[in-house]
Amino acid sequence: MFRRNESPGRIGGMKLQALEAGIYLRHVRTRLPFRYGKAEVLGQPYLHLRLRCGPDLTGVSAAALPPLWFDKRAGRTHEDDIRDLRRSVAIAAEVYQAAPADTVFGLHGRCEREARARATAEGQNELTAGFGVALLDAALIDAACRRSGRTFHQGL
Repeated sequence: MFRRNESPGRIGGMKLQALEAGIYLRHVRTRLPFRYGKAEVLGQPYLHLRLRCGPDLTGVSAAALPPLWFDKRAGRTHEDDIRDLRRSVAIAAEVYQAAPADTVFGLHGRCEREARARATAEGQNELTAGFGVALLDAALIDAACRRSGRTFHQGL
């Protein structure tokens, strides 16, 4: 991508704005069964986030939604967890979209507390409430790396 003596753009001071979020769910099958606790996973949904940060800039992130992982309260189903995790991402997207342009770290600092508070006010546990923030942060990092022409490891 870059020659040895070239330097890709800087990420640290780059300002981004979360403009529009698309949240998608895709079901995948595992190659082999995976067991943990009382769960056996043969397939699971993946939540994908596409975050538009400008007319020609998009960041993406995704995460698996394994059963009985995020919320272990009695009586909960995997469908309950999926609903709450999607809602966590939607809440975080609303909060980040309302924030003015800032660095990735600045947006995290401005938005994390409010997004978590809104999600826990709706009855989500801390892990679920933080899921949306994590996916928004990852998509913003991806957008910053794309804009600067750096890989994730170069961006670190």
